[in-house]
Amino acid sequence: MQIGISLSVEEFGKEAIILDDLVDFFELHLTGRDDISGLLESEHKLLAHLAELDRMCFGSLELVKCLGVDKAVVHFYTRCEIAFDEKIAILDRLHKKAVEDGITLCLENTEESVNILKKVFARTPRLEFCLDVGHANLFSNNPLDFVEVFSDRLAYIHISDSRGGDSEEDDLHLPPGDGAIDFQRIFSELKAMNYDETLTLELCPFSDINVKVEGLRLLRKTGTVPSRGSK
Repeated sequence: MQIGISLSVEEFGKEAIILDDLVDFFELHLTGRDDISGLLESEHKLLAHLAELDRMCFGSLELVKCLGVDKAVVHFYTRCEIAFDEKIAILDRLHKKAVEDGITLCLENTEESVNILKKVFARTPRLEFCLDVGHANLFSNNPLDFVEVFSDRLAYIHISDSRGGDSEEDDLHLPPGDGAIDFQRIFSELKAMNYDETLTLELCPFSDINVKVEGLRLLRKTGTVPSRGSK
């Protein structure tokens, strides 16, 4: 399993040298307007988180292509109101463009239920899935349900902790073990299905570097993290 961490372009410039020995890759969180000139000669393995599913996502996909990234994540959720069918059309165009550029595109769950994502994948059947464990613990969802239902297309995982809730404000992006998620059970399920793709630590933007280091070290320990209440 490859372990990485999600950083903004600004964070990457400051922290990559510190975190390099703890990761197999860096996931860049792009906006579509980022200055990537300083990254073009980077020797680090890079993955990417695209901008929201609107016109800006195509701009960030172009940046991904320039950086030689081969795997990227995008949300179905958008802050601006876009009808379901229109989002499907945008996603379909984005996926086709990613395939043309040799990029594996993964759809990440945010507030969607398993049933909603089933409908999305039915309309875009070749799309891969990114399980965001922290998101899957919100809005009355359960991370294990997503693992079970979408195991055949699971190609990417975001790791962070949360304490449950039904709002965007409850998406705390805590270090694993600091919230209420039963990571031991999740990792047991992933091992049972021989998951061997990417695993990205995704903490709050500009979290303390020592928190990031500790989180990565925990993930490095046999691919597990603390159980609830073990700290």
